Amino acid sequence: MIGVCRWLIGLGILAISGCVLPGIDDLPLPTSIEPARLPPCVDDDCNCGDFRDQPLAQLVLESFSNDPFVLDRDGNGVACEALPPVSAGPEPVTQTSENVHLTLGNPSNAGVENLNNYLLERAQYALSYNGDRGVANWVSWHLSADWLGSTERQDNFRQDGGLPTGVYQVTPNDYRNTGYDRGHIVPSGDRTRSPQDNSVTFLMTNILPQAPENNRGVWRELEEYSRDLVYQVDQEL
Repeated sequence: MIGVCRWLIGLGILAISGCVLPGIDDLPLPTSIEPARLPPCVDDDCNCGDFRDQPLAQLVLESFSNDPFVLDRDGNGVACEALPPVSAGPEPVTQTSENVHLTLGNPSNAGVENLNNYLLERAQYALSYNGDRGVANWVSWHLSADWLGSTERQDNFRQDGGLPTGVYQVTPNDYRNTGYDRGHIVPSGDRTRSPQDNSVTFLMTNILPQAPENNRGVWRELEEYSRDLVYQVDQEL
């Protein structure tokens, strides 16, 4: 939980998250595998949901004695067998000055030099990411009838491969036992034109810790109201 607790400290919510920072002696010790090859979750609490593919989970399994993260539940020596054998790779990121989601401007002059104001531009939205805090500073997206369709919610929360090396990768499991929802910033319901569009809203850079009563209440109602403006009066937002 070390990485999670440091992240929650940065967000100012450690006191109500139940986190206790252990000492370095409490961590499992790696074997001879080069530590730089291991994912950030080894400083936290790796779960199968933290990995893009099975080989990376296998690397972690073989790097620590006694399987401290319980990746090999059936004891057959294979970690996270349900994961794909090959990663689909990072989601495509484009750095461009012409983006429909930045029509009204770049509010923090985000770019690619400052890791606490790091600009990620995708076909579905644009955002400024704060590497220290592990959340977006802002996210901007265009909403019109062209973005709406009948695609079902993909529910594939995952790390964002578009972040640069050295930035902590928030994982879906970082929210476990915190009492917070994995709250969308760009709503899943605003990107239903295609499975790809909807899937990109589940990247963890588009997720923010939200109290359940807010995420499932007034925030959900605001999202639905915005789509009603599109459906009923043909507005563009």
